[in-house]
Amino acid sequence: MKMKKLILTTIVGVIFSGICLAGGRPIPAEKLPAAAKTFVDEHFANQRIIFAEKEAGKYEVKLNNGTDVDFDNKGNWTKVDCENSMLPDALLPLFARQYIELNFSGAYATKIEKKRFGYEVEMSNGLDLKFNHQGEVIKIDD
Repeated sequence: MKMKKLILTTIVGVIFSGICLAGGRPIPAEKLPAAAKTFVDEHFANQRIIFAEKEAGKYEVKLNNGTDVDFDNKGNWTKVDCENSMLPDALLPLFARQYIELNFSGAYATKIEKKRFGYEVEMSNGLDLKFNHQGEVIKIDD
């Protein structure tokens, strides 16, 4: 019985340690790179940062409206996820805005992520659009 309890305690301890070490470390919003702070001020002026985290030289920010923004080590955005809210138009490349307006009346972008191939855009209608760097749609997922 003691051995079983010892094994169980060890397993729980290992799992708990893994969970604690898996994420980055919280940082004050003031410690974000200047470019990241400027980005939030410019595109989400009515929101405030409620959580910031640094992990492996990258930053993740959570705003009080539920928006998540990821930044690289220099403070350049890599992903913006507004959950179910509309992504600010200025964050969408012109070709993506035009494509959505032309082909998906009433739908709007809720998330954008920079990828190696270009951009991935999630929309309010459940579709994911993938654009290459030239602005061509290369895939539509549902």
